[in-house]
Amino acid sequence: MHQSSNQYTNYDCKKLSKTLSNLDTTISAQKNQLQSDANMDAGIVAGSLILLPVGLFALAATGNGDLKNEYAKNLGKQLALREVIEEKECDI
Repeated sequence: MHQSSNQYTNYDCKKLSKTLSNLDTTISAQKNQLQSDANMDAGIVAGSLILLPVGLFALAATGNGDLKNEYAKNLGKQLALREVIEEKECDI
């Protein structure tokens, strides 16, 4: 999801670096959670071959649409930050 870099243009290189570092940590945690959920979904689908109705209810319970949206938004912020860092020629 594209984010405007305008919100970061007044940041100095130090603040850009700190913001990017925090965002990288958040994105990494979100990516790990999404991967874990995907692995769980795969297990539920495999188990559903035997217990179809129960498995479908379990699969619905692992929905993570909000996390996916937040992850996409954070990837956009990360890209916007990197654009400003490049424009300011920060040594990060």
